[in-house]
Amino acid sequence: MVTTMKMRNLKYFIGQGFSGLASNRMMSFASISIVTASIAIFGIFILFGINLNYISEQAIDGIEIQAFIDRGAEQAVIQNIGRQIEQIDGVREVIPYTAAEQLIIAQEMWADDPVILQRFENSNPFREGFRIFLADPNDASRIETQISRIDYVFNVNNDADDIQALVGFAGILRMISFWLVLILALVSIFIISNTIKLGMFSRRREINIMKYVGATNWFIRWPFIVEGIIIGCVGALIATGLILWGYGAIVSRIDGWLGMIDMVSVGDIYKNLILWLLLLGGGIGIIGSTLSIRKHLIV
Repeated sequence: MVTTMKMRNLKYFIGQGFSGLASNRMMSFASISIVTASIAIFGIFILFGINLNYISEQAIDGIEIQAFIDRGAEQAVIQNIGRQIEQIDGVREVIPYTAAEQLIIAQEMWADDPVILQRFENSNPFREGFRIFLADPNDASRIETQISRIDYVFNVNNDADDIQALVGFAGILRMISFWLVLILALVSIFIISNTIKLGMFSRRREINIMKYVGATNWFIRWPFIVEGIIIGCVGALIATGLILWGYGAIVSRIDGWLGMIDMVSVGDIYKNLILWLLLLGGGIGIIGSTLSIRKHLIV
């Protein structure tokens, strides 16, 4: 019996929630539109942040130090330098390369430019060297200094500063997106609150009658909360569909035009994205309806 009553109440709440949306079509449409816009922008920043972090992690993982050796150094000396570098604390991997290998790479890179290729015909401007990968990018400066002190090391290049700048830029963008989404969420809550308020005003007589016959405050409140949840979730679903469609098109084009840019695929993120945005939409709806009810419902 109790279960049956709960099911009836649930059906009543859901039915009244949809009824409230239908009776205030214009405000409901405005609320859904605002929620859709807010969540769409939020989702765009989520995707941007995910990809920026993904690219940053790849870049950080690929941070390397290049050590160039003096010309004329014997192979035994070069091998000994490699062993010394491997023994430095924080070095993950050391990959040697020859001047001839560097020349071949350069010739392939500039194959369509005969002027540059002519410069490589009679001489090889490259040096023997090593690519050094790190266990922790924060150790780049220390390791670079230690390598530069090894005999016969001509020069050391370190690109860690550029990567760290990229990571810092990503952090700034995340902060901007947080405040922008917060502002949009507050606007959405305000719109939803006004929509619920209109619904309550149009049904004030019904609410008073329900109160007189013994309905509890929560029994009266739940249909409006359900209405807010519906507004939030519908806006979230529309926003999610638009975001995934647009993101899929962007990824396919970038993969086709610029193969070197590796973005997170739609298949890797769509489940989590849908869940996050639905929770955000439902949360905005609940907060907006609850605030409206608490301030304006006379019981």
